[in-house]
Amino acid sequence: MITDPVKIKSALSNIDAELIINLLHNNNITCFKKSRGSGGYMNIYMGYSVYGEDIYVDKSDYEKANQLLNEIADAKELIPEEQDNDIAPVPFYKNPKIIARILLITMLGGMLLTVILNIIY
Repeated sequence: MITDPVKIKSALSNIDAELIINLLHNNNITCFKKSRGSGGYMNIYMGYSVYGEDIYVDKSDYEKANQLLNEIADAKELIPEEQDNDIAPVPFYKNPKIIARILLITMLGGMLLTVILNIIY
């Protein structure tokens, strides 16, 4: 049971977060993940979130978990870091946040149009 949660890592996707959580659980470290931003809603609605996941451990396990993640990251770059915005800009069609917003707006627009047409006819 986690009584004093401390953020240990931010993962870019749910898959990365699950890999890290499994690694921590296999080493007897209790942890949980929390979606960033409106990522929880996107996970439910679309099955995927572009906002990433924050991973928390208990304060008493922080040093052990941090050491474990650093050893894994040093051995092989298995845990990607958050992307910096200072890197060359990504075209809009390759930016997952923009694509997710476009899909969400399109779906909501279609639902609104359906409701309006049902009221009229």
